[in-house]
Amino acid sequence: MEVPGSGRRPLRKAKLEVRYSKVALTACPNGIQTQKNLGRKDIDLWAVDLREISPPKGENPITWTLISTLEVNDKKSALELMRYYKMRWTIELYFKTLKTGCNIESCRMNEGRKLMSYIALQSIFAWRLLWMSFVSRHAPDISCEVILTKTEWKTLWLKKNRRKIKSGELKPHPPNKPPSSYEAIRWIAMQGGFLGRKGDGEPGLISIWRGWLQLMSAVEIYDLLNS
Repeated sequence: MEVPGSGRRPLRKAKLEVRYSKVALTACPNGIQTQKNLGRKDIDLWAVDLREISPPKGENPITWTLISTLEVNDKKSALELMRYYKMRWTIELYFKTLKTGCNIESCRMNEGRKLMSYIALQSIFAWRLLWMSFVSRHAPDISCEVILTKTEWKTLWLKKNRRKIKSGELKPHPPNKPPSSYEAIRWIAMQGGFLGRKGDGEPGLISIWRGWLQLMSAVEIYDLLNS
């Protein structure tokens, strides 16, 4: 299994032992029937145990015990369950983007239909922000035109270099070659308050969100001027 890197931990591959078995949550764990468990039935579940064999020196071994209602009868289905579990953090980040970045919890609508429409619209923004951040971290050297339109990255370049343009050090003409996805995301985050110092690590979703809002306003003006 590939273990993603972080600011302090490098990317690495972990070799895991995989064990799986059918288990049951019994209606009467102690064999005693009471009024509370009278109507209960045993619940069949499947347990998958994953343990790292030889972790690198100084690293804690990966130890996962997963309990699921999905049937696990062979190695393939056990690894599929592990793949589902690995997605959990990305899902958490998506909801964090919705709640913290898009701030949907502060929305006050009088009707459920309106609230659902609002959340549906914000979900598109949240998905794009999370996707752009994901691409910049996993494929940092590819062109930013994978995640941004030509108008967006050119506007971003102008905003990033606005002081040098005002002072006359640079001409207000974006380059022909687009920056990398990694550079573009950091530039967006800097519009939202990210300082980009050596010890600051990678920008968070909140600073990317704030920078994205500023960029979208500038893109609209850029389009109007160029039309």
